[in-house]
Amino acid sequence: MAPALLGMAVAIQSLHAVDPVSVTVPEPVGWTGQRIPIVVELRSPGSFGGATGFSLPQIPRSLLFKVGNPTVSSERIEGETWFVQRHEFALYSQEEGVVDIPAFPVRYGTRDGFSGPVTDIEGLVPAAQVEIRRPPGTEGIGFLVTTDTFSVKESWDPKPGEAKMGDVFKRTISQEAEDVSGMALLPAPVLEIEGLRGYRDDPEVRDFLERGEFRGQRTDTLTYLVQAPGDYEIPSITYAWWDPDGEVLETKILPAVSFSVAAPPPPAEPERRMSPYLWAIVIVAFFGIVAAILQRKSLAALVRKAALRLNPPEKVALRRVLKACQSGDARAARHALFEWMSFNPPFNHSPEFEEAVRELNESLYSRSAPSTWDGGRLARVLRERKARGTPEREAPSALPPLNP
Repeated sequence: MAPALLGMAVAIQSLHAVDPVSVTVPEPVGWTGQRIPIVVELRSPGSFGGATGFSLPQIPRSLLFKVGNPTVSSERIEGETWFVQRHEFALYSQEEGVVDIPAFPVRYGTRDGFSGPVTDIEGLVPAAQVEIRRPPGTEGIGFLVTTDTFSVKESWDPKPGEAKMGDVFKRTISQEAEDVSGMALLPAPVLEIEGLRGYRDDPEVRDFLERGEFRGQRTDTLTYLVQAPGDYEIPSITYAWWDPDGEVLETKILPAVSFSVAAPPPPAEPERRMSPYLWAIVIVAFFGIVAAILQRKSLAALVRKAALRLNPPEKVALRRVLKACQSGDARAARHALFEWMSFNPPFNHSPEFEEAVRELNESLYSRSAPSTWDGGRLARVLRERKARGTPEREAPSALPPLNP
């Protein structure tokens, strides 16, 4: 025990053993998810000085935190005046049965009289217990709050409808409850659906204490990224709460949302005009004919094959992806990546490829992502795939056969 605390303990024992730190649970029995008030009082023969700090314990499936500001008063005990500092805490628990609140440290300062030097005291808030009862008929419900007033609403930006690959939908869910902290409200679930990637931003949590009335708010923002064509349904979300006054279970359901994503259109055929590439093909073909005339069939065949493979669309798209990765342009990289994938048949993506695409998507649509995107990882995965010799489709012939 610290010397200051030992000295104070001796002084207290001489003054009829007044407890310097006490804990009170005014209502030791409550419902699941209900606010259980806990009061801690600090006593000092002199005035308090400095800040008071608590090291709160971690309680399984429970939330314990401090509410509001402390109040200071004085009381007469056996003819002696004691200063009392009163702190209020709130406990919310999803456990069932007896919940143990272990003893936890407290640090505060006390003076000798009103103007003496401040002495730092380290004390221990005594352990306590509360009993949590599960409301009847709610055994099959997971997360539950207890309040007589609860509301939940949602909004979409934009609302899901006809969509295409790469579209993004934002969903905002707002909850508000009386006598419940925003931290004790149900987090909005992030749904993982194949072809539809979901992200959740950090929630906005606010608590209000007005004229003794306590109210909490929680706002979650979910982002859905369309990654593949198909028909999708985002399941409904059920919010349940127990009304302790009427002792009735209430529910609010946010309805399911269905929408379709069309497959991307096939790539447009190139315009039939004399481009520099076509001129190059004509020149190569001319020399191929000359080679054929000169009985150099093997050289002519090699020239024709090189001309047919000259700059196919797949390689153009791949070069655009690598260029965007090098410049760190995430939006251009995503556009070029979808274009490159449209020229290739489906294949099994490697875990590293999936992770690189996830980092690209998060840099575009997640609020918590860094401001800059490093495309080195995606570029390396694509170069490795190219080096492994992934089969490519045979380019269509742009010229009629020389010797039909």
